[in-house]
Amino acid sequence: MSISIAKRRIQKLGGSSLIVTLPKTWAKRYGLDVGDTVVVLDEGDHIKIFPPDTRNPQFTEIIRVRHNDDTPISLLIDCLYLKGYRRFVISTSHVSAENFMKIIDEAKGHPKVKSVSLGFNDIEIALDGVELDNPAKLTRYYNIKIQELLDIIEKAKVSPVSDEAVESIVEDAVSMARTIGRAIRKHGISLCQPDTVEPTAIGELMLVPRMLQKIYAEIRGGAEVPEDVMKKLKLTMLELFGGIAGRSTKRLATAIKMIGEIDAEIDRMGTNGRSAALAGLMKGLLLVMKNVAENTVCENASMGYL
Repeated sequence: MSISIAKRRIQKLGGSSLIVTLPKTWAKRYGLDVGDTVVVLDEGDHIKIFPPDTRNPQFTEIIRVRHNDDTPISLLIDCLYLKGYRRFVISTSHVSAENFMKIIDEAKGHPKVKSVSLGFNDIEIALDGVELDNPAKLTRYYNIKIQELLDIIEKAKVSPVSDEAVESIVEDAVSMARTIGRAIRKHGISLCQPDTVEPTAIGELMLVPRMLQKIYAEIRGGAEVPEDVMKKLKLTMLELFGGIAGRSTKRLATAIKMIGEIDAEIDRMGTNGRSAALAGLMKGLLLVMKNVAENTVCENASMGYL
């Protein structure tokens, strides 16, 4: 597996809109073309762009990276550290002698680097103390799994996946929720109140993927849900968990408002057979989401580690 990093200049379009172009090779790799829709995720301290069929990247012990001389090695290290990688190898076959020594010196001086080893046409860099117990970052990883489930639900009728595949994603999300709870207890905080040790809404976080799994089963079985409802649910999840991870009361308030709008739309759905069961599941999910949002909204909370 490899990671590519590129610097892009922000440009102005029209009166006030700003745009950023994607490298042609990236667009080709992910099958993107003019007019395609991508998901732009605001995670509080950075922005991610996901192609339509994005899946959570699989982390490995070691990856190989082709380094661009224009990209500071410190930026690459910070990016891989945040992603949870423990070590990576930089190919040096195309690197000049001057830049070769610069990479080594900068890597050795970086606070997150444990060791730097020289190989034949490569440099191996080991990272120290990968941060895997930060509740905010764990919430972002949890959100990726939830979005993956929502992607599957959206395509349940046209390209269903196996029950085993869904169960695997659900288990990952539930496990991540438990890890969030352990991290919160470890640091003596809650998602809302930094002076308590009782983890807020962790039980609800464990419920969300299970309820999405049941919703998927109902839709596969023939129940109907308006396409716009699913799209709005996906956006609401982004606001909810993005708000938690980014400490944004404004985003959480937006999520609560959107939950009310979806709830009203579900009331207008049919109430016969499978549609009634699906509507009940959807309303139950919205109630859980609302509880998570309301238990997390704090006007004056510093949230410490978050």
